Amino acid sequence: MLDTNRDKLAFATRKARDKFSHAAEREAEFLRDRQKTRDAEATKTAHLRELRMAKEAADKEAAAVRTAEKNTARKTKSVKAKAEPAQAGTAD
Repeated sequence: MLDTNRDKLAFATRKARDKFSHAAEREAEFLRDRQKTRDAEATKTAHLRELRMAKEAADKEAAAVRTAEKNTARKTKSVKAKAEPAQAGTAD
């Protein structure tokens, strides 16, 4: 009878350890998958941030070019406007 109880206890202990080890393996796998997901999300976020920053830089450069073109056009108009009255006076 003592052997039967000892065998039952050993069997129960083994079964509990197996369950625990399977649970631990599942948890470890879950944690690995979660970390992979986090890494992928971080990579994606970094890539999107780079794209956004590049777009902002391109937009800023385009705005600077447009501003420079407007300023050049204004200067050209004002120079022409100043030159026309002077030429009109000499054309008489």
